[in-house]
Amino acid sequence: MLQFEELKLRLENLLPDIQDLETAMGLAHLKREAEELDQKAAADGFWDDMETAQKVTQRAASLKSSIEAYEKLVSDYHDTMTLIELANEEQDDSLLEECTTAVDNIAAHRGQCLEQRADRGGSCHPGCRGSDRAECGGRSQRLQLVAEESGQPDQIW
Repeated sequence: MLQFEELKLRLENLLPDIQDLETAMGLAHLKREAEELDQKAAADGFWDDMETAQKVTQRAASLKSSIEAYEKLVSDYHDTMTLIELANEEQDDSLLEECTTAVDNIAAHRGQCLEQRADRGGSCHPGCRGSDRAECGGRSQRLQLVAEESGQPDQIW
């Protein structure tokens, strides 16, 4: 059905931005840092310095929130693609509204991930240093366009 094909195409067009988001946010780095912070929190004497312990646990929670948000976005993308393909194969018009809503939600969720990156103070990604910034610049420009398309031009990293 044409409507499902259009939804599938719209969803497929979101994938490059989702993949760029993973790279731009430095997902692998975020995961490593969260793991390191968890190891610090498990160490003997960690809670002896309450101020430092609080900062470490807050940072770990923030990292985990960003990681989970991105992973949910990817999971929703794949689940929605599967639903669209099944609905199209079965020619089940009753799923059209659900599929449309799911695609809309993915586009909105992508915008929320952009907002989280903006909360990081505008850095390209965690650990970004001098020469990395030039490499990240192209991604940042592309993601700025994504933010503008989503109606949130001020919410870029």
